[in-house]
Amino acid sequence: MPDSPSSRLLRGGLVLLVIAAAVGAFYLSYGALYELAVAAGGIPPERAWVFPLIVDLPVVAATLIAVLLPDTSRALTWVTFWVFIVATVAGNAVHVLALPASSLALGVWPAVVISAVPPIALAFTAHLAVHTVFTRHRSPVAAGLLKSVAHTGDLDAELDALETGEPVVIDEEQVVAEARALLEANVPMDRVTERVGVPRETLVEWIRRHEQLVA
Repeated sequence: MPDSPSSRLLRGGLVLLVIAAAVGAFYLSYGALYELAVAAGGIPPERAWVFPLIVDLPVVAATLIAVLLPDTSRALTWVTFWVFIVATVAGNAVHVLALPASSLALGVWPAVVISAVPPIALAFTAHLAVHTVFTRHRSPVAAGLLKSVAHTGDLDAELDALETGEPVVIDEEQVVAEARALLEANVPMDRVTERVGVPRETLVEWIRRHEQLVA
């Protein structure tokens, strides 16, 4: 069913809340990394503004890739995500260690813990923001089945048709052809079933049936 006005309003409010938290976290993390680049990295102030972007933006980029381009190498995407999370947390922590001890009222380690909050918040709020903005609330099973519809079609139109109760026809022959091509390319069966959006048992049955018809 389509979203009601109240649910759309709630969703919009949540999006703004998550984005505001992400912007605030980025602002604090950016400041710490900028000061670190100038004080400890020997980077001139006029160029140091680039350093925080190099450290923080890959986290957002990896999140976007994971959500919008799921066929991209998952290992590389998530390695990038976690490597730069560690890098930004470490950078914020080292920034604290470079401050005069007299400026840290509670000591070094409480300050290190506090400094880790903005980059961690940035990572997770960015992830939430991307998911909230670029995904829609639909049945995972239905979304998976729709992946087997012709890729030349409009996926959003198919999803809207599903929400309004219109029937969605799955082309079994096309699904089998795509699955067999992937299997011949040595793609693991789990990835194949995920790609075509059909359960493993169903896909195996369809492939066997088509092989019998061909024979």
